[in-house]
Amino acid sequence: MLLVSLAIAGAGFGVAFWVMQRPVPAPTKPPRPEGEVLPPTQLEGLGYLSADTNIAFAVQPGAVEVYAKRTNQDARGLLINAGLPGELLNSLTNLGLTIPQIDSLVGGTSLGDAAFMVRFTLVLTLRAELKDEDEFLERLKAKPQAGGKEWYDVEVKGLPVTVVARVSPTIWVFGFDAKDLEAAARGGYGTGGRQLSNGLVTMLSQQVPADAAAWVATNDERWLEKPGVKFLVENGVKKAEWLPALAHARGGMAALVLGEQPRLRLFVKVDDAATGKQVRDYFAKRAATDAKIKHGGEGESAFFDAPLDPANAFGTIQQFLRDVEKK
Repeated sequence: MLLVSLAIAGAGFGVAFWVMQRPVPAPTKPPRPEGEVLPPTQLEGLGYLSADTNIAFAVQPGAVEVYAKRTNQDARGLLINAGLPGELLNSLTNLGLTIPQIDSLVGGTSLGDAAFMVRFTLVLTLRAELKDEDEFLERLKAKPQAGGKEWYDVEVKGLPVTVVARVSPTIWVFGFDAKDLEAAARGGYGTGGRQLSNGLVTMLSQQVPADAAAWVATNDERWLEKPGVKFLVENGVKKAEWLPALAHARGGMAALVLGEQPRLRLFVKVDDAATGKQVRDYFAKRAATDAKIKHGGEGESAFFDAPLDPANAFGTIQQFLRDVEKK
């Protein structure tokens, strides 16, 4: 439309008509207060994940930045220790972005339906529109795709994404290919990810703490029945010893809350009550030496909620995984 408008602009009448008829842009929402955390049901980025997403995650860096300032720590280091890949942070830095500019990072994948099918969508929501969008596109090495949409083929150092959709001045959706931009193509599904499966929506709305600064959650599925999961465990992370535990896995969630006392919350759902009790017994044993740890659940579920030093968040989760290897 812009090229057409410029062509018409050769005559003053054309310019005047175009200016009078073009739609008025919607007002830009003011950024939310620094450090404020939104629950999953209010995250706009979830609406741009594919409907078949079965693993989702989110990070709200503002909360990490505020906590880091309050405790005289490095926000980048805290994000990495919480489990966010350093390559991802490096990629954002290479794009000219800083942590304070980012409102949220929301991502998702559809894992397991085929051994060699890789899906990934990453939604970058900014606190305000970029001062120089052309420079951002240049750093992406963006090449416009045909079709009139604001979609680009891109090269992001450190990340295997190859396409990006500019949804708005503050929302950019990255993916491996066009399949990962399915939600962006239709204009999004709406705040909170209502398009997602019932199991994942339930996990996000009922188990992820509303004030979690970072979390990852899965759908309720029989994971070991998925060829891709077994292939990834055996050949990707090379942890075949996880398979017996995964045989009972149905779903799970891990979240980091950064309040006055940071906490780690875990929720696990398995396929039978006997295994659920085993998980609860394990959590109870871990809690025996600290009265501040909360744990429980019933039937096929178990939860663990404990004080945590965010600098050790990822290490703590790794310890849980090492314990799984011993079972």
